[in-house]
Amino acid sequence: DHRRQGVASALMTEAERRANNMGFDELYLGVRSTNELALQMYSRIGYESIIPSGDMLAFLEIQKEVRMLRRSLGSIKMNE
Repeated sequence: DHRRQGVASALMTEAERRANNMGFDELYLGVRSTNELALQMYSRIGYESIIPSGDMLAFLEIQKEVRMLRRSLGSIKMNE
């Protein structure tokens, strides 16, 4: 079991760094609403639950038990 070893946090830090370097201002992700450990981790690193709109609604018609999260990258200082 690889839980609680920082692997997911490290992967998210790298994904956020790359997205920021590519000029993206924010990231969105979907997490199964029953995955409490993942939801806690994403909350801890700055993701917030959002009310889905637009194209996300079509995605959620297929993925019924998913909670959508968002994080603004604007306040994050990242090096290349």
